[in-house]
Amino acid sequence: RHHSRFNFNASSVDSVGRRLLPTPHMLVRTLLINDVSQCAAQQVLLLLLAAGSPGGLFYFDAAFASILTVEDIRRKTMGSVVLITGASTGFGRDAAETLARRGHHVFATMRDVDGRNAEHRESLQRLASSENIPLHVLELDVTDEASVQNAVLRALEQAGQLDVVINNAGFAGLGVTEAYTPEQFQQIFDVNLYGVVRVNRAVLPSMRQQRSGLLIHVSSAAGRVVVPGFGAYCASKFALEALADTYRFELQPFGIESVLVEPGIYRTPIFDRLMEPADAARLLDYGRAGEFVERVRSVFQNAIAADDAPGPEEVTQAFVRLIEMPSQRPFRTVVSAPLAELLESYNATAEQLRPVVAQMFNVPELAGLQRVEAAAE
Repeated sequence: RHHSRFNFNASSVDSVGRRLLPTPHMLVRTLLINDVSQCAAQQVLLLLLAAGSPGGLFYFDAAFASILTVEDIRRKTMGSVVLITGASTGFGRDAAETLARRGHHVFATMRDVDGRNAEHRESLQRLASSENIPLHVLELDVTDEASVQNAVLRALEQAGQLDVVINNAGFAGLGVTEAYTPEQFQQIFDVNLYGVVRVNRAVLPSMRQQRSGLLIHVSSAAGRVVVPGFGAYCASKFALEALADTYRFELQPFGIESVLVEPGIYRTPIFDRLMEPADAARLLDYGRAGEFVERVRSVFQNAIAADDAPGPEEVTQAFVRLIEMPSQRPFRTVVSAPLAELLESYNATAEQLRPVVAQMFNVPELAGLQRVEAAAE
């Protein structure tokens, strides 16, 4: 019944002479402008398939077309709307530039855009203008509830929805753990854990409403194994891993995925601003027993100073794969082959335990299992 409003006449011919349908971009634009339901959109695609033409830039088979949604097409042809925290430098900065160049609509967020990060904001804005890419800078301080809410609201007002959030903001400390004060632990957790809670709480209502979304949490190999001297940082990342897995359970009914990316040692500015312990008296008490910290520090320094030390690009590519993957994303992505091998059995065991735990606590559906009601006595 919508046929009179659609223009399906345009076509082209591929390199071997096959007639192609209108490009997915044209189809998406038509479907979205006319507010066609998911069911109707699938019917339109199936009718086009029945006409005997391959689907533009995509070569659909019947099984794939039967589950295709307007959202699937929109993401493939128009990109996802992505919000990234901590995008001034490091993983966040590289991801913002790369994803925008790939056609994703990116909101690169950072704190203090008119002060300490003014140069980073201006650089990203110049890049967006010179390359004509969908990259926007927003101020967002993950430790400030009002700042988080305001940034997410602005992104939603501008883009209409958020498909992906990359919780990347974070920082670390290196030193004798006992010498870190409770206030310092609070500072690290406020960014690495509570900041994630604030951002996710701000974006999840809209994701639940659209019944889709992807939360990418940047953890660390230090969220799986403890490194001496990184006690506060490791604790925050272990907590983040638990939080991300809990979201994975509880958001499953809404079609929202929660995943983790676990990088190893990469050359980024995080190592330029490691927090040192504040309690000098406790450090003095340790004496020579505290010298292990410098040995740990030298391992990191040597790793990032090596000629072949990787920058953020490998981690960015992990983000790209997860975002552009149609479904069934892995929960944990370990970046760095040696670390992946080291953590493989550990992570596999954790994955095997999830359905067991879900069954134990009578919530199998949250692990994608079928719930069987007990028979009435």
